[in-house]
Amino acid sequence: GEGLNRQGQIDRTHALLKTQAPENLRLIWSSLEDIQAQSSRIETIFNALYPKSQYDMQAPRVLAFLAEGTLRVNRPDLAEQALTSLRAMSKYENDDNMQPIPAGSFEMGADPEVILAECQKYYDSCEIGNYQDEAPMHTVTLNTFEMGVYEVTNAEYQQCVLSGVCVPPNEVNLQVLDNYFDENNANYPVINVNWYDASIYCVWRGMRLPSEAEWEYAARGGRESQLYPWGNALDNYLANFCDKNCAFSWAFTGIDDGFSTIAQVGSYQPNAFNLFDMSGNVSEWVSDYYEDQYYQSLPPEIQNPIGPLVGETRVLRGGSWLNTAEFLMVSIRTDFKPDNYFDNVGFRCAKSRD
Repeated sequence: GEGLNRQGQIDRTHALLKTQAPENLRLIWSSLEDIQAQSSRIETIFNALYPKSQYDMQAPRVLAFLAEGTLRVNRPDLAEQALTSLRAMSKYENDDNMQPIPAGSFEMGADPEVILAECQKYYDSCEIGNYQDEAPMHTVTLNTFEMGVYEVTNAEYQQCVLSGVCVPPNEVNLQVLDNYFDENNANYPVINVNWYDASIYCVWRGMRLPSEAEWEYAARGGRESQLYPWGNALDNYLANFCDKNCAFSWAFTGIDDGFSTIAQVGSYQPNAFNLFDMSGNVSEWVSDYYEDQYYQSLPPEIQNPIGPLVGETRVLRGGSWLNTAEFLMVSIRTDFKPDNYFDNVGFRCAKSRD
């Protein structure tokens, strides 16, 4: 009798979660004071709910709920089960905006002296200590994969929200367009989404966030030696950053990129891999944890790296409309807490190829 009663409770809980909005489910995780200390509780929840959810085509929001909880406590073994099942349920069929990226090797990272010299062309406050996390350069070999041609747009993300899987973007910190998330701004990159939001969206699409190595390889467009996706020099109309139109004190007034804040995706020319906005417009979440001077702990050659196994923050790449020019360089690494969001942070998706 006790076993039947427990199963009845599980079934009722499962049914209840299927009807809840994703933002309500998010409150369950955010209400835990020390989520890292809740690993055993989340594992119990996972083991109770996952067996039913993995076969229930009406339960993608339950799988997203379980995936987020297990990601938060760094249980990739459990998270991958939920993510794999959610990916298998993906009904999103439009993959036209994915670009195959050929397998190959490249030199990842940069010499801090080179970054410093480039920064000093535009600013007086450059410090070499800010660029130590890009060193040393090391050889990375990657398998073939696919990369989103554009940053994920408001219209694309809204489809996930309407499906009941994704949490709506936060409407705070907006310094960009009025009514940013309405249909009139459909082709602008989605912003004010955190790392978990980005991860769940990509999985719902049958994809994933790119690794940091994949992102840099794709941004370089097969041209290792260049500083930016387009070459070695800044010029007008190459990327959207804090230029003469920007309202902040750190604006560089010697370049006019045509925008004061954010721009529609694809407003500039693509790189050699036909990818748009790999630098500027919005900074992009990637899958890796961030670790100071992480490259110094790596072997000189590595294949398909996935970054540190644990960490407090996640990597951001590419720079944005409110950043200074050095953030546009393909090697620059920054980080953000995965729960954080801002109006200069978005993402694009990637996909492995067999």
